[in-house]
Amino acid sequence: MSTATTQSTIKLELLRELDKHREHDWYYSAPSLQGEEDALHLYLYYSKAGTSYFTGKSHPAGYYVSVRPVLLTEYGEQYAVFDDRGRRYLLEEAPRFNRRKLEALHGTALDTVASYVHEIACVEVPA
Repeated sequence: MSTATTQSTIKLELLRELDKHREHDWYYSAPSLQGEEDALHLYLYYSKAGTSYFTGKSHPAGYYVSVRPVLLTEYGEQYAVFDDRGRRYLLEEAPRFNRRKLEALHGTALDTVASYVHEIACVEVPA
């Protein structure tokens, strides 16, 4: 997905975009976050069905998009494990991973989290 397309959905500066085989990552600048974090990490990925160790709830197999505040350093990223600002959204249930489907969900993933990203980053979006 091109940078121009992602920029039109999320009204923040795109710092980095990584395309891995089983996931896609976006890092957006968000200096107005509360705390030490200076960026938002959005990632689209496939997850097998399973049960959460923390909540005991099961989740279906499918494609998810997650958002979490991070602090970017020269060595990578730092984040709080139990930060309540992180979110995960199920985009589509799927019994198995398909690379073309992951690529097709790029726009949907960004549209799904755009309002939450702007809310957490304290950015007003023009109507």
